[in-house]
Amino acid sequence: MGSVDEVRLFLEQLNTKFILLGDPVSFENREKNHEALAELDIRPTDREKYIRNLKVEDYYSGPNPDDCNPDGPPYFEFGLNIKGNEVYIKLTLGYPNKRINCISFHIAERPITYPFKK
Repeated sequence: MGSVDEVRLFLEQLNTKFILLGDPVSFENREKNHEALAELDIRPTDREKYIRNLKVEDYYSGPNPDDCNPDGPPYFEFGLNIKGNEVYIKLTLGYPNKRINCISFHIAERPITYPFKK
């Protein structure tokens, strides 16, 4: 589990990329990520708004090493309530000067615990 400071730093770096990059997020082309858009009745661009507004309290887990890319940046996991559904979000910052990588953005398959939520 990361510390509050680690999560805060991750979110600050995430928001810096939103400011610096014109198209800041790359979304994994996964079926359940696409299905979530329909189930939540949101547009693909809405995902970026939710990601940009993540808070420390939304944190679930991380930093975790990426098993698919062991040399890549670690990922962090968050959860949000969107339209009455708990949504699981898994992100990496990506490489320097490259886009944020959103690995998962879908309805949670199991309950999410929030260690920093009051």
